Parts: sequence; structure tokens; C-alpha cells
Amino acid sequence: FAARLLTEGAGSRDANALQSELAFLGASLNAGAASDYFSISLNVPKRSLSAALDLMADVALRPSYKASEVRKQRDLLLASILQRKDQPTQVASIAFNQLMFPEGHPYHNPAGGDSTTITTLDSAKVRAFYNGAFTPTRAKFVVVGDISLAEVKPMLEARFGTWKGGSALPIPAVTSKAVSNEQVKVYLVDKPGAAQSVIYVGAPGADRLSPDYPALMVMNTILGGSFSSRLNQNLREAKGYTYGINSGFRWSPVPGPFVISSSVRTNVTDSSLVEIFKEIKALRDVPVDGVELTDDVKAIDDIRKKVGMVFQQFNLFPHLTVLENLTLSPMWVGKMPKKEAEERAMAQLQRVRIAEQAHKYPLQLSGGQQQRVAIARALCLKPKIMLFDEPTSALDPEMIKEVLDVMIEMASGGITMICVTHEMGFAKAVADRVIFMDQGQIVEQNNPHDFFNNPQNERSKDFLSKILGH
Repeated sequence: FAARLLTEGAGSRDANALQSELAFLGASLNAGAASDYFSISLNVPKRSLSAALDLMADVALRPSYKASEVRKQRDLLLASILQRKDQPTQVASIAFNQLMFPEGHPYHNPAGGDSTTITTLDSAKVRAFYNGAFTPTRAKFVVVGDISLAEVKPMLEARFGTWKGGSALPIPAVTSKAVSNEQVKVYLVDKPGAAQSVIYVGAPGADRLSPDYPALMVMNTILGGSFSSRLNQNLREAKGYTYGINSGFRWSPVPGPFVISSSVRTNVTDSSLVEIFKEIKALRDVPVDGVELTDDVKAIDDIRKKVGMVFQQFNLFPHLTVLENLTLSPMWVGKMPKKEAEERAMAQLQRVRIAEQAHKYPLQLSGGQQQRVAIARALCLKPKIMLFDEPTSALDPEMIKEVLDVMIEMASGGITMICVTHEMGFAKAVADRVIFMDQGQIVEQNNPHDFFNNPQNERSKDFLSKILGH
């Protein structure tokens, strides 16, 4: 309140005279405050800087705080507080901060006050607060523009050099409420007739000087800090629940909250919460390897380089030996020296138990051996994930086991695999998750134990009864 009155009259000028002179200089002067600070900002062409600084000095050092102006601004603020109760986003923000931070914490109540505190304000109280809070010992000047320190320092000293100020108000020590991860709590604020539901999900945040700051910023960018973030792509682009959703930290001298916020259609409030917590859990449980899938072509190409694929047909070059088939991609795509590429190729051939066939041609191998070579070739690029498209469908029954054994060994070694297969015994033994599809649609997905022993969909039950019944 004290800050908003700074530009309502200062020195010998009332608000109208002040704004008229600023307009003549082509300048803008604004004053404000938050829970942690006062700020006065001046934006002016360099040619008018001297005259504008005179006005800024009056605003900063000689505010009027006339009783009539205090009463007018107090009444306007009380009216805006009444309006705030009718705005779901304002109600949600106030409720979130009061639930997040304990009584007495600077972030517990709105920085602009409430009707109880505002009603008691008069000119004497506002000036007394200003004298104790707005002191030179706590002031910082930041100047940005086509001007040197040698030019601007004398100008500031001439106007602020004699600033004494009163006795500074003590800054009370505050502590943030301890973070608890024991359970998720949901608080509902009923707002009859609201067109949308306002969702706030959050927790006490981090210190700006924390060594984790860079990692936290990357995390937030991925989760909800950009238009292409996971939350926005899910709830806005894919689901259409909201016009936008974002997340962020409030960086302040006292750690503020970390908040995810959005306004969603009322009838998808519960579904939105499910998706929000799904994205939080995914970011927490699945490591981010540095390449996020977006519409950017380069990002897609980077991801493709980390994906290995094995198809029904082996697609080996018949005129190249097994070793030459394996070294082709590392040498041409990865620009790897031939010796290093051959060493890697032999290691992968050893892994799939076919190293003795390195110098043979594909047509000299059985179908099962060729498929193992195809797997080794994909592994030579050290993929993050392997895609298998019916890798045993083109094989004789006797050859299937040797390929499946290699895949089981790969799974136990920690390689992520997505495998399209009709080999139900293999899926039951190896899969972490089974996705059953029919006519191009996902019919059911579950962990292997529940899918094979307690299928929920009738189509799944019918399929398994025919496949596992023989």
C-alpha cells in the first residue's frame, strides 16, 4: 500500500502533475512492492535522464502521503479485495499460500493485505512504515542502458547522496514449513457457478543459492516451464483440458513455493489431477537422458540415433561379411575408426553367442543366426532402446529359441525393449508390461502376472483362452 502511493503525489506535485511531466519527458515511472521488497523503476531516453531522475528522487524520498489520497487508495484497495473473492484464480492463490506457509510467515497472507489490515491504514501509519522500511542501507541501484558508471554515478549522488532515512524496521527471522512427502493432501474450495476449476499443486520450494538450482531449472522446463513441456503437451495439446498449464519456483530471499497451476474445464477436474500426478511420477521415476521428444527435426534425429530396430526380415547386406555388416553404421554414421568399430562389433557378436561366424556371409548362416547378427548390428550403435517387430515370425520353430534366449539375456542386462510378438510364453517371462492390441487399438495393458492370470477385457480373455489353452 505504501508503495502504490509513491506515484500518487511527491515533492510539490500531485499525481496528475507528476504524470504530465513524465509524459513530456517520454518517461515511465512505476513503484510497487511484494512480500520481500520495494521497487521503483524508471524507463527514460538518455537525453531526458537528468530531469527524470529529479522526479524519481521526489517519488523515492519525498512522497506526499496526503490523508485524502490515502483514503481514496484505501477505498479502492478494499473494493478490489471484495472483487478478489469473486475471482477463482485469486481465491486459489490465497488459499494455496495460507495452506503452504504457517501463520507469521511472510508468504502466508497476500502481500497487498486484507480488509482487516487495510481498513486501519491512515496517512500517519503509512508514513511511519515508509520511514522504517524505505532506508538507504537497504537500497540498491541498478542502471541498464547506453551509459557508463562515470556518467551515472554523479547524477545519482547529486539526488540521493544526502538520503538519510529513519531507523530501519527489523526484519524478523522466518522459517518455511517443513516439506512432508508422507501423503498427498487435497483441499477443495467450493465456488458455485465457476466455469472452470483452478488447480494448484505444489510444495515449499528451494533456496535460490542451492547447488541444485541448474538441475531444478532443467527439471521445471521439462515438466511445465515451457510451452513444449510435458504438462502442457499432455493437458493442453493431447487432452484439451485447458488453454495452458505451467509450473515454476518462486525465487525469493526466503524460499517460496514450487507450484503447478492451471484452469481446467470443470468436468475434467479429476482427470486433470490424474494426468498432473502421472507426469510428476514419470519425471521422478524415469531418468531424463537429455533429449526430449519435440517437433524439432534435429531433436527427432538425435533420438533416432539412440533407437535400435530389428525387423521380421534380417535385412543384412548379402555381399558383406557379418563383421562388415556390423561395422558399417558405426563407421559411416558414427565416424568411428575401423579398428574401434571392429572391436565393438566382435564384442556384440560375442554377446549374442555367434562370434565364430564373423567372417562368413549372411547366406552361409541359418535364419536364427542371421537374426542374432541383426540384433548385434543394432547393439553396435549402443541404443537406449530396442524395437523388435515380430523377430521370430520368419524363423523355423527350431530357430526361435536361440533368438528368444538372446533377447531374455538382453532384458536381464537392463536394455529397454519394445517387442511386438505372438510368443506369449516369452512375453510372460520377460515383459515388465504387456500391451494387448486389436484392430490397431489398445484393448488392455497391465503387468504380466495380472494380464495372463486375470485379464479384464473380454477380447483379452478370448485371445488368451485360445492361445494358452493348447
